[in-house]
Amino acid sequence: EAEGLVTSEAHRGVRVAGVDVDRLKSLFVTRKLTETFAIARATTRISRHELRQAERLLVALDEASADGDSLGRNTRNEEFHFFFYDRCGMPALRDDIAARWRAFPWDLTLDSPERLDQVHAEHQSIVDAVRDVDPDAAARHLGDHITNGFLRLAESTTGQAVSDPFDFDTD
Repeated sequence: EAEGLVTSEAHRGVRVAGVDVDRLKSLFVTRKLTETFAIARATTRISRHELRQAERLLVALDEASADGDSLGRNTRNEEFHFFFYDRCGMPALRDDIAARWRAFPWDLTLDSPERLDQVHAEHQSIVDAVRDVDPDAAARHLGDHITNGFLRLAESTTGQAVSDPFDFDTD
């Protein structure tokens, strides 16, 4: 309940919480801030040998997506992202990111084939930037990836296009 995943009501029990768009926006902003910082730090700490593991995770993610395995896709996606966060050199930051991931409504991210192709390209751009040891590019590509995922989820949840809450001119 503290993470916003369920709500409890006296004499009615516990139920899965609905999607609160304002909470989703807040999660998005804090995820974008913390995760881009973590991957920028990790970029200079990952060896070429270790990076092959991220590439294998990306292949497994693509296979789960192609098979229509939503649970496998979400699991591989988390493993892919946390491959980088685990290597940022700040365990407490990694744990903070993990708490935000637990609060995120992953079960609502049922993606279209077009979005899955876009996700693959975004993930590949992240890997390429890390391979090039370019922390700024890795953070930018991850930030774009998080933004695109949020906008898609928010639109599918509300039924209308939403503005990027990371934009200072958007409320």
